This record gives sequence, C-alpha cells and structure tokens, in this order.
Amino acid sequence: MFVNTVLNTLWLSLMYKMTFIGYLPARLSKEAIATPLQILIIYFWLNSTQFERIKNKLLG
Repeated sequence: MFVNTVLNTLWLSLMYKMTFIGYLPARLSKEAIATPLQILIIYFWLNSTQFERIKNKLLG
C-alpha cells in the first residue's frame, strides 16, 4: 500500500511534472477502493475448489 500510494505518486509527479500533492488525493482514493477489492478477490480465489485441486496436485 505504501508503494502504490507514495512511491508511484512520486514517480508520476516526476514523469509528468505535476506536484506530488496534486496527485496524492486521487491516488489515496484509488487505494481506498482498490485495496479492499484486491483483498476480496485474493481471498475468494485462494478458497476456491479449483485452486485446492491445483494445490493438492502440486504438493502431493
């Protein structure tokens, strides 16, 4: 979360010559929405039956 919010914002501000503070509100709102969605997607993916079958085949 730190990398996406701070370091990517810094990189964008350097690339496009806009102030860091100018990008920060948009990046913070993006992270507030995207992070919980990513957590839910990973949670449901890891608990899916298809993933369990793949894991069982690989681990024994």
